[in-house]
Amino acid sequence: MAKRFTATEKWNDPWFSDLSDKEKLFWIYLLDNCNHAGIWDVNWRLIKFHIAGFFYKAESFKDRIYEISESKWFIPKFIDFQYGELNPENRVHSSIIMIHQKEGVCKPLISPLQGAKDKDKDQDKEKDQVKDKEGGVGETGWREDYATYEKECESAFDSFAANPAWMIQRQEFYPHLDIYQSMKKAFVEFWGTRAGWEHKKKKHVKTIDWEKTILNAISMKSNQVYKVKTKDGAYAR
Repeated sequence: MAKRFTATEKWNDPWFSDLSDKEKLFWIYLLDNCNHAGIWDVNWRLIKFHIAGFFYKAESFKDRIYEISESKWFIPKFIDFQYGELNPENRVHSSIIMIHQKEGVCKPLISPLQGAKDKDKDQDKEKDQVKDKEGGVGETGWREDYATYEKECESAFDSFAANPAWMIQRQEFYPHLDIYQSMKKAFVEFWGTRAGWEHKKKKHVKTIDWEKTILNAISMKSNQVYKVKTKDGAYAR
C-alpha cells in the first residue's frame, strides 16, 4: 500500500478548522485515494459508504479541487505538498506531468517558439561568426544577445505552462479561453520574436517580469484563443 506525507499542521489551518467533521473526512479521503498525480476518480457511492450523510459543497473547497470532468477531479495542493515543483528530468515527476497532459490538467512541455527559432537561425549563425572573428566575448545578457533573450523567453513560457496551479487559476479567470493556446499565440507572434526582444529592450529594466508579460498577453484580445463549445453549450476542456 502506498505511503504518503501528511501535513500535521492542517489541524491548525483556519480553512480546515472551518470545515464540518464530514468535510474534514472527505478532504482526508481525497488525499489518501487520489492517484500519485493528484487525480481522483470520482466515486460518490464509495464516499457515501465511508462518510454517511455527507453532502458536497463546492464553495467549501474553492481553489483546492479542480473538476477536470464529471468523473475526474484534480487536487493541486497534493502535488505542491508531496513533490513541490515538478521537474521533467525526474522519472516520477515526468510520469506525473505525462498524466496531467493526458487528463488536460496542463499542456505538454513543448516550446511554442520553435518556429521563431528557425526563422532567425541564419541570423544567429552570422552573429556568432562575427563574434568569433572579433576574438570572442564574455557572457552576455538578454539585452545584448537575442539568443539569450530567446532562451529566457522559452524558459518562462515552459515554466508557467507546466505549472498546474497557475494554469488552473488563469482558467478560472478566463473560462472561455484556451489559456495555453492564447499564451502560445502571444509568444509565437510577438514575444518570442526579434520584435518582442526590441520592445523589451526599450524598457529600463535589468530583469524581465515574465509573469506580468504573460498575464498582460492573455488579457489582450488579439492573443485570445477561444475554446470550442460542445453540443450542450459547454466549453470543451
